Amino acid sequence: MAARIMVVDDEPDLEVLIRQKFRRHIRGGDLEFVFAHNGVDALAKLEAHPDIDLILSDINMPEMDGLTLLEELKRSYPLVKVVMVSAYGDMENIRTAMNRGAFDFLTKPINFQDLEATTSKTLEYVKQIKSALEQEQQARQAERRLLVSLQQEIEIRHQAEAALRKSEGRLTQYLEALPIGVSVIDAQGRSFYVNQRAKELLGQGVKPAAVASGNISETYHLYRSGTDQLYPSDDLPITRALRGEKSTTDGIDIHRSDGTVIPLETWATPIFDPDGQVAYAIAVFQDITQRKQAEAERQQFTRQLEKKNLALRQVRDQLVEANQTLEDKVRERTQELTQTLQLLRATQAELEIENALLRSARLPASFDYQVGGSLPMDAPTYVVRQADRHLYRALKLGEFCYILNARQMGKSSLRVQITQRLKGEGVACAAIDISEIGNRNTTLEQWYAGLMYGLASSLDLVSKINVRSWWREHQFLPPVQRLGEFINAVVLEHYVEDVVIFIDEIDSVLSLDFATDDFFILLRTCFNRRADQPKYQRLTFVLLGVATPSQLIQDKNRTPFNIGQAIELNGFQLHEAQPLLKGLNDYVSNPQAVLAAILHWTGGQPFLTQKLCKLVRSADQPAAEGQEDSWVADLVQSQILTNWEAQDEPEHIRTIRDRLLNNHHFSPEFVLRLLQLYQRILEEGSAPVGEFPESIELRLSGMVCKRDGQLKVTNRIYEWVFNLDWVHRELGRLKVP
Repeated sequence: MAARIMVVDDEPDLEVLIRQKFRRHIRGGDLEFVFAHNGVDALAKLEAHPDIDLILSDINMPEMDGLTLLEELKRSYPLVKVVMVSAYGDMENIRTAMNRGAFDFLTKPINFQDLEATTSKTLEYVKQIKSALEQEQQARQAERRLLVSLQQEIEIRHQAEAALRKSEGRLTQYLEALPIGVSVIDAQGRSFYVNQRAKELLGQGVKPAAVASGNISETYHLYRSGTDQLYPSDDLPITRALRGEKSTTDGIDIHRSDGTVIPLETWATPIFDPDGQVAYAIAVFQDITQRKQAEAERQQFTRQLEKKNLALRQVRDQLVEANQTLEDKVRERTQELTQTLQLLRATQAELEIENALLRSARLPASFDYQVGGSLPMDAPTYVVRQADRHLYRALKLGEFCYILNARQMGKSSLRVQITQRLKGEGVACAAIDISEIGNRNTTLEQWYAGLMYGLASSLDLVSKINVRSWWREHQFLPPVQRLGEFINAVVLEHYVEDVVIFIDEIDSVLSLDFATDDFFILLRTCFNRRADQPKYQRLTFVLLGVATPSQLIQDKNRTPFNIGQAIELNGFQLHEAQPLLKGLNDYVSNPQAVLAAILHWTGGQPFLTQKLCKLVRSADQPAAEGQEDSWVADLVQSQILTNWEAQDEPEHIRTIRDRLLNNHHFSPEFVLRLLQLYQRILEEGSAPVGEFPESIELRLSGMVCKRDGQLKVTNRIYEWVFNLDWVHRELGRLKVP
């Protein structure tokens, strides 16, 4: 808690000086200052701030001087310590101040080092006084609490004694009212208490001589249940209790003189004195005639129930046998249905392959594989993947979409194919390549103008509107708002059908010299306007590039780019890659086996798959039947892996390497963590997927992918090139502080 100091001085500059000199203590919360201009003002502020610890006061002040203030403080605030700070440092003033209660005296001009030391000393003294007063107050409170506690304890003892006497009387009443016998004897066998029910059951009171002589069973006619044998007196519960043992039994019968036999359940326990010696023994016993009769009836019922259970088990065994027969029949039928389903799936796969082959059969004789770049609309080697269906379905529903993935995964080719299909259904489509608009030398104005011109050109609006004039006419608006107005007033007014705008190479914005956060805010605004402007429901955007949504908006004070549906773009699956077979048919005898071996090496990565298919067509010797796997492995080794940097044309593997190692956005420390994560994946086979930067950048490089919920190396080619030796070599080259 901060110490509070009041400064009383009529010089206005002193407040500024004090705050300046003590600024570190004020900022640290150690000190708080209150300022007054004279003695009257100080007394008024003390009423508002009674927790003042120290007062620094001048002597010569208007209305009330410092010496008079000392007198007032001594009467009203005796615990507040005052240090006089005055230019009048003569001995008379000093003695007057000290006689009136001043704690110390400082002279002006103020030596702030001395002032700080004096302040610390005085505050420490005040702290000690407060601590002593608090301890005294706590001691007095503890004394009062102790006195109250003693009084309460005396009262409680009086009440307890009265309650005990009352309780003893009630206990006797309760024991007499119990339907069981209760007997208490002392260690010498003398009767201490016997209730009425015990006397009735025994037929006589307790006889000390019987207990002392050990003839209890003979005296009270106690027999083993169901026999004519006396119960051994040493084994009776009351005798065992006198020896310090607890015991219970229901094997005792009392044979009355009238021939009546009463079965008893007896329980006995010792009561020990403070020295651990038996002081009393308590025995409790009750007539269990009815219980014995109930047990006999229960035993008879149990025997009958066992007979019925036996019959029930026989019926259950018959049901189990019937159920087993039924389960066998269900299992056989399930197996038949499973086989039928597998046959249907195989037939479906064959039909898909046949459809692909029929499609390929109609292709021109100039069939060839394209390595790199966007495939044209009629490319025979285009592979339809799950992402095609997801993107098409999402755009038909008007969803904003983004395809953010590693390079050379077929994003642009997917855009070309979807654009062709949408245009065939009457949808207006525009495609803008951000990388073509500008570079680091482009201004913000030029960049947005380029975006607008690219949009107008792609939608064939250049012949209908003078783009340059429109841009100048709306120069009063910021560039991003001009682009938004162009979409609102021109694009959506000219086209009454749905409009889909593809924005490719979106990651190019990360290399610009200016922030493009406003552009992505504009896209979100277009999405939000759907709620109250129906025409915006016809407008959809698709973002494509090598980035993550969280990277698109750099300003962390703004809401991240969190709209749209992510479209996962994975490698080719064997059933999807059937269109690639046409180019292999004339070169290998078993194209299906060769294609499977290719995908085994490439993991379905589009660029590498197309490249390896092309290498198969140009191979000197075809694959021998049954040797397709080893033949493709030799082809990969000789044409891709051996001296891979020289054979990496068009460039692909070097792009992955340079993105990780030569990226000016990455610090050496970040590259170190990237390589360490990749090393873990190589050594352990996988690593957990996370949305932390290293995991994201490894996926964006294409080197690893998410498979079965884990990070794994994308394919065998990458695993061979970027192996553990490569990792150790690059880690050794890193210069990390």
